Amino acid sequence: MPDRIRLIAPQDQAITSSLSLTAKWIRTYEELVKADFDEDGVFTHVVTREVEINHVPTFIGLQLDEDPNATPKGYNNGPDVVPLMTAATTEGVTVSDSGNLGSGYEGWRAFDNASNSRWAVGSTSGVLTVALPSAKKISGYTIRARNDTYLIDSPKDWTFEGSNDGANWTALDTQTGQISWAMNELKTFTLAYANVALYSHYRLNVTSNQSGTDVSFSEMELLEGIGYDFDFYTTGNRVIGPFALSGTAYGDEIITWELGDMPTGTSIAISCALTNDLNPPASYTQATNGTQCPVIAQNDDMTGKYIWFKQTLNTSDITKTPSLMKMEMQLVLDAVANMTIEIDRTAQFTGLQHRTTTVSALPCGEPTTFYPQDVYDGFLCWRAKAVNAALGIDTGWSQINTFNLTGGPFPLPRYISLLENVAFGKSIAARTLDLKENRAYGKPRDKRALYNVFNRAFGKLRATRALYNPLNVTDDPPFPWIQSISVTRGEPGSILTLYGNGFGYTHTSVDLSNVNRYLRSYGGFVYIGTKLCSVLEWTWEKIVFQLPMDAETGSIKVQLTAPGVQNSNLIGFEIYEGLPADDIGIELFVCDRTNPNIIVRQLDGAFNKSFQMLQNKPGSGSFSISRYNDTGGDRTYIADDNLILVKLDGNPLFKWIIESRKPNYVDSGEKQIIEVSGRGVLNILSRAVVYPENMGTPALDRPFTGSASKVLRTLLLEAQNRGGLVGVTIDWQDDMDSLGNLFTEDVNLTFHVGTPLSEVVSKFTDGLGYFDIEMTPNLVLKIYKSRGMDLYDKVVYRPGQAILSHQNQSDATHLVNEVLVEGGDKLLAIATNSVSQTAYGRREGYLSASNIQSGLSEYGQAYLSRAAFPTWGIQGTVTKFYDDEGNRLKPFESYLIGDWIGWKIAPEGTDDAGFDGKVRVRGITVSENDENSALEYTLELHNMMLEHEIKLNQKVERMSQFSGSDVLAVPPSSSGTYSESEINTILATKANTNHLHTNVYSETDHVHDFLELTDTPDSYLGQGTRVVAVKADGSGLEFVPGGGGSALGGCLAWVTFNGITNANATGTYAQSGTAVTVTLTGHGYKIGHMIYADITSGTGVDGAYKITEVTADTFKYTAGTSLTTSGNITLRRCLIRRGAGIHSISDIGTGYYAVNFANELIDANYAFCANACEPTATSANTAVAASDPAEITNLFIGLTCEDLDGGYIDCPVVSLSIFG
Repeated sequence: MPDRIRLIAPQDQAITSSLSLTAKWIRTYEELVKADFDEDGVFTHVVTREVEINHVPTFIGLQLDEDPNATPKGYNNGPDVVPLMTAATTEGVTVSDSGNLGSGYEGWRAFDNASNSRWAVGSTSGVLTVALPSAKKISGYTIRARNDTYLIDSPKDWTFEGSNDGANWTALDTQTGQISWAMNELKTFTLAYANVALYSHYRLNVTSNQSGTDVSFSEMELLEGIGYDFDFYTTGNRVIGPFALSGTAYGDEIITWELGDMPTGTSIAISCALTNDLNPPASYTQATNGTQCPVIAQNDDMTGKYIWFKQTLNTSDITKTPSLMKMEMQLVLDAVANMTIEIDRTAQFTGLQHRTTTVSALPCGEPTTFYPQDVYDGFLCWRAKAVNAALGIDTGWSQINTFNLTGGPFPLPRYISLLENVAFGKSIAARTLDLKENRAYGKPRDKRALYNVFNRAFGKLRATRALYNPLNVTDDPPFPWIQSISVTRGEPGSILTLYGNGFGYTHTSVDLSNVNRYLRSYGGFVYIGTKLCSVLEWTWEKIVFQLPMDAETGSIKVQLTAPGVQNSNLIGFEIYEGLPADDIGIELFVCDRTNPNIIVRQLDGAFNKSFQMLQNKPGSGSFSISRYNDTGGDRTYIADDNLILVKLDGNPLFKWIIESRKPNYVDSGEKQIIEVSGRGVLNILSRAVVYPENMGTPALDRPFTGSASKVLRTLLLEAQNRGGLVGVTIDWQDDMDSLGNLFTEDVNLTFHVGTPLSEVVSKFTDGLGYFDIEMTPNLVLKIYKSRGMDLYDKVVYRPGQAILSHQNQSDATHLVNEVLVEGGDKLLAIATNSVSQTAYGRREGYLSASNIQSGLSEYGQAYLSRAAFPTWGIQGTVTKFYDDEGNRLKPFESYLIGDWIGWKIAPEGTDDAGFDGKVRVRGITVSENDENSALEYTLELHNMMLEHEIKLNQKVERMSQFSGSDVLAVPPSSSGTYSESEINTILATKANTNHLHTNVYSETDHVHDFLELTDTPDSYLGQGTRVVAVKADGSGLEFVPGGGGSALGGCLAWVTFNGITNANATGTYAQSGTAVTVTLTGHGYKIGHMIYADITSGTGVDGAYKITEVTADTFKYTAGTSLTTSGNITLRRCLIRRGAGIHSISDIGTGYYAVNFANELIDANYAFCANACEPTATSANTAVAASDPAEITNLFIGLTCEDLDGGYIDCPVVSLSIFG
């Protein structure tokens, strides 16, 4: 019976002008978990139940019990009902047989639990009977073969029978043909559900053995049927009590309960009673949920009284049960405790505004009030607790409540701790986040200054948007539009501000027709996910609200309620799960590789502990431990692929995988130290790769469209469906990040088959900048469209305070300042950075951007804006620190990876500039001093210019959309194909002398006709389906047949197909006269292709036909018979295993195929080679030939497969190559 604190005034989130905090402590009877329900009470036809959810036992409530007298839905095989037999009759059970081979072979030997004894009868049939002292339900039985190799006496055919008089028998199970017995083998036979009934006699009636002269087996069991899934009782109850009371009732002894699943026809009633002794009451009074207990009134003397509760469950449908999850009531108790109340600006209660008071010997239920005087205006947190160690009373701290204080002794200088605005020194109109919506509500829409058509189908053309709706913040009713939020990350209970418009004048009332448009109100709420937030301030342009204490990461929305429900756009918010404690340091825990979220051992003896967390990268961890340590010497724990959970000051923060173990078996200190290290769990993604979309006809480059989040999620789910990435949870939807923010930009890119998913992630994060990614310690994969808070005004590091070391780092390893850019259609451009060349000399490189058709020079210049200069960054080592305003600076608490902080280094020595600016935290390394356990944090920092360059390069990279080279992540290299002189010659030859293009040698601003070039053919006439190739003498370009070729020719098409298995196409046809029109969407046939028409409805005639006309979705052929008919048609086609330049294989008849080319060849003067393999023989028995010279055309070739043993035959493998 735990005790609790009840906070009375001011109410949660209230605004008060005189600070007075009132609270009392109470004793509460409560039931929260199954153990509490099971602990006490008298159960009558009710039980408590729990189920496993994700391998965790989860309480599902107090429910009606199953009625064991009802008919079960099935039976499980239970224990053997026959005892260990030592004679023919044992413990009331009698075993008899139809005969045996004498002493040592009697029937009861089959129940003596000895595999070397057996029942044996000198006949090919026999009966073994068991008489039980009372009737039993048998759901199954077992037979064990004799324990030697003479198994021909084992039973083959039999019936298992039941009886209640030993004379009239019912067959319960029949077995025939049981011929596969192994020595000492045990076989189990289960009865059909309908045959399980109460019988007092059972027998095995063997009618045939295997082939021997006897019937014998070693052991037999009769398995009792254990019913399951019974119907429920119609009613049941649980009585709990008595609970002793004392003192005077205050009139707020509220009884409440929480229901679980309540199917139709079920109900739950709670009632209570008072007695003067420990004897149960004769009657109970029904209670109402959330109201005063009906048997206790204000000022009642509870001395010597006892209270009882009855929980009654009912159902009118015996297949369903209600569920009671929780019940509690404030009980009157004549006891005292010491009450402590405290307030502070933050939820840690360690700041400069912390105030506290303790009231001694406060009676249960009696309120007390705290009046602190010297506090600032603004938002405050408060909590309370009550303790009486002698009586065992300790409520623990109450939940944290907040309120807004106005009229304090002096104003709050800045309230940046809770209300975010980085421009406090500016006037309201000049602040960055300030938005003054157009007040001209009466103007026509197109005249409103900030008119904005909001649409939920971003990315589509307006005319095609499925949910297109021209709602606007200045409509009536308005659209509630969220522009921004004060912060994007915080704790449960945080106070936040939404900026935007269209919220209405207030949310507490509805006023739709006020003549003053500005004063109209539409009601409203703020939600995070499905949880309601508490509103503190509401205007047209701003909403101040507080998150609930049980808030979870999700999207925030505003909902207007009148004249109808209207939801705003969404904005994501990340819940930061609590703040770490102090002075705990780094703790390491081993998690098993097969269940990575279960801790199996703490590494108490580890030292040299450190870990590194990086933005969008796996990070790493390491430690050392002695082999003499219990854990260090146990390979069960320090094993490859086990995982290490890192807790920093008690907060689970990071998890890494053991990948390297370096034991020092011989060292001067004889400690035999093992050095252990590995990468973070995000590296698990490197264990999966991009697979082809279709393994039947795989393509080595796989195209993707849609949002980047959808592409990555698709690849991850595919890997999991293949059995990979076990234990990883994907925490986002196709087009939303983990916070609910919408992705509206689609990608159009290609990944090469075999690309690790870790490289896909790197491309989407650091390469293209679509989102940030992390994997939590419990292997939940999250992405964030935009992550990182601007904390420059709050977190500032300086030497002599928190900075232990500072290093400016630069790296010129991959510097390039002139780059040759190759674009689509063989366009080439050169980009140069002259400033870098002056400083570092000429450094050349090469970029491939085959998806870019224009703007190559700009693309190259954008790349050089970063690549032409050394990369730069700051590395600084810091410790935790309190600044002048009392704010604690501590990584992972005051700020996280991705946040912007202040970094100020004063000029010193030859450095006359120093550094004073805003930097972004890109990585944090934490190490623990083994001597004093002090923590040091090394920060990897980028300045604003570097971050700007990164964003610029990400934008440029999106232009490329995976053109085939990793432009940003892979250092440039030479072309590898041409020398510099060869490249210059090519550029000079191809230069357009009629126009002047600086640095661009193939015009990108407009298109030249191909035939206008000096070395190309003069006309396209007659060149259909042909391709362009370099002439054999290298003098220019010419058209050649599709498939290309060299001076000697080449392979124009090839295929291997299955002549037995079909891959048919189906469509419809209509015939008028001899003209037949076939409709088949996207068929791809050409005039001159050969088909085989299999008419499946209508009166058309089957046969092989040549196509005479084509459109995109139809084609025609000429039939031999004039008809008027229509119906369905099947085009008989063989399954293509692999090939190139082939459209389809028409199945003309047995051993007869028409191979249709994808492109028309220049003529029919080509060479071909064909081969085939018979189903049951080899290709040596099959001859493949062209069926007829007339069927060797430039659009198809007819083939026949002739069995050399006689006739034509369909073959499973037929191969054809065309050369020309």
